[in-house]
Amino acid sequence: HLTPREQEIRQLLAQRLTNQEISQVLGISVRTAEHHVAQLLAKLGVANRRQVAPVVIRPAMNHDQGFS
Repeated sequence: HLTPREQEIRQLLAQRLTNQEISQVLGISVRTAEHHVAQLLAKLGVANRRQVAPVVIRPAMNHDQGFS
């Protein structure tokens, strides 16, 4: 399970925001944003931030298909 902060970071990455933009949106330092991104990538088991969007979209698609 993702923490509320990790969920925020995941959504911002899915919108293709940079670490600088994430830091501005969340009111944190760029270094802290970098740390959150690195932790999230590791937790999701993806190699880079571009792979986060498919991970965000896929569960919703699977959920919808399960109820069709």
